[in-house]
Amino acid sequence: MPPGRPLRPTYLMVLVAVLWLLVDRVLQSPWFVTLLVSAIALQGALWLHARWERRRTARAHDASQPYSWD
Repeated sequence: MPPGRPLRPTYLMVLVAVLWLLVDRVLQSPWFVTLLVSAIALQGALWLHARWERRRTARAHDASQPYSWD
């Protein structure tokens, strides 16, 4: 997570709980598999949040230039 603007702790806890319940319902597997898949999903969600923040910041500086996703 970049130091710029992290998620608030309350939002992060809600996100973790929702992901855990969703993965638990979908997979119906042992707790360690649920934990592993939930951790991967959380990492993906945080990565998307960081990319979205970076894109938003870049667009705020110069809205005429398209943002590179690379």
